[in-house]
Amino acid sequence: MSTTACAARAELALFREFEESPPAAGEGADVSSIVAALARRQAATPDRTARTRFAGLTSAVWQWTTAAAALALLTTGVYLLRDREPAVREISSPSQTYRILRLDVRGPVGEVASRPPSSNGWRRKARSVTM
Repeated sequence: MSTTACAARAELALFREFEESPPAAGEGADVSSIVAALARRQAATPDRTARTRFAGLTSAVWQWTTAAAALALLTTGVYLLRDREPAVREISSPSQTYRILRLDVRGPVGEVASRPPSSNGWRRKARSVTM
């Protein structure tokens, strides 16, 4: 018989002896005194959760508020980090203009006493690229 099998049999015998043994005469009183001592210690110890600074943050309202704030922060971050500028297209011939540095004004400039005419608008350059 191997050493492992002997050790296993000894463990099983000890387990059965422990499980099947009747309680000793004063064992119930000993358990009762231990329970009473633990109850006294627990009553003497102040509630630590009431003293901590962030004890209120574990309530359900704060958990939902924190989750909503995290979701709002994540949504704002995704919105701000997205590249919203349109992609630059290839110009087929160099004579075409993609962007210009000049603006042709077609209406009044400066302070206007009355309502500006409805003919204000943009004027497209002759060889500009349309989008």
